[in-house]
Amino acid sequence: MSIDAKNASGEVVTKPDMVTLTIDGTSVSVPKGTLIIRAAEMIGTAKLFARDSGTDFTVDGDVRVSIPFIGKKIEPEVAKAIRSSLREEVEYGMAKL
Repeated sequence: MSIDAKNASGEVVTKPDMVTLTIDGTSVSVPKGTLIIRAAEMIGTAKLFARDSGTDFTVDGDVRVSIPFIGKKIEPEVAKAIRSSLREEVEYGMAKL
């Protein structure tokens, strides 16, 4: 590990050695020795539709969780988290327009 800086109390803070890998075209950097798994993914489409009273946002897709024994059981919760995140992004974007 290399020395990065000192914190407010003067203690030495070390920066871990990082490794970078690419998964399906996306680069990920993590501390060396980290176990990386690709456990969940969503494939689908997001669409915006103009309405007289505003805009409708719809998401259509499939969520897959690749964790043995529990993957299928937690897929609905992963889908709910993805929907919530997308909804927050839309609300943020609408507030900025």
